Amino acid sequence: MPYAAAANLIARYGLPELLQCADPQQTGTPDPTIVGNALQDGADLIDGHLAARYALPLAMPYPTILIRINCSIARSFLWAEGTSPKVREDYDDAIKTLDKLGRGLIRLDVAGVEAPPAPAGDDTPVFDPGRGDRMNWRCW
Repeated sequence: MPYAAAANLIARYGLPELLQCADPQQTGTPDPTIVGNALQDGADLIDGHLAARYALPLAMPYPTILIRINCSIARSFLWAEGTSPKVREDYDDAIKTLDKLGRGLIRLDVAGVEAPPAPAGDDTPVFDPGRGDRMNWRCW
């Protein structure tokens, strides 16, 4: 489920911009399928990063940072061709923020859903007496 809605895109970027990239029939209304797909694709990208640290799905209301990130990513997807430098910069910033969220450098204020860190590999040296009187040490 997307973290943002078409109304969030309109509030952030204005209806005229959304009509430019999501109203191919020029009806004066953004195509809900086009907008919905862009928002869902953005949410899927967000979830891919959050799953490393948080139990999904997150409960509503969503943190505003995720709404902003979902809007930035969806906007970039809607402007698939002819993306302006500002749209690309916002997308890049959103991805950097997602990376920080996934690595735990930024923490979401969502009670009780942070997943335990992934188990680290066991780097304990193990003695392997398999070659006569020579000692072989291996780490698994």
